[in-house]
Amino acid sequence: MKAKLKNLKPIEIIIFLLQFGTFYLVPAIIGIITDFGDLLALYIIITTIIGFLFGSISKGRIRPIFSVLVGLLFIPSYLIFFKEVLGFEFIPIFTAFSFIGVVIGTVFGIIIESLIQKIKGIEKKEK
Repeated sequence: MKAKLKNLKPIEIIIFLLQFGTFYLVPAIIGIITDFGDLLALYIIITTIIGFLFGSISKGRIRPIFSVLVGLLFIPSYLIFFKEVLGFEFIPIFTAFSFIGVVIGTVFGIIIESLIQKIKGIEKKEK
């Protein structure tokens, strides 16, 4: 696992820090949370979007390490903010939504890359 963590690019670390901010800064900024349903929906949406961003820059490789790290990252947030109101089952739920985002982002990145290559090929033929 150390080798995989060493291969993280700076932009991937920034995306991971965005996820960190979601889990820890959002509850701190909001203060006392009264509607956990809305917050959980927001977390799931943001986690999926951040997973999508991570997947879209992964150069066509599905990298589940990000989703595993997201699940691990949520554990302390769960213990700090949500222990009394949430079950432990939300940890794999965030991991799963992150992985869905990574897969969709990876597919999106492959499609965009192939379109770019086609456009470059058309430009070369016209010259």
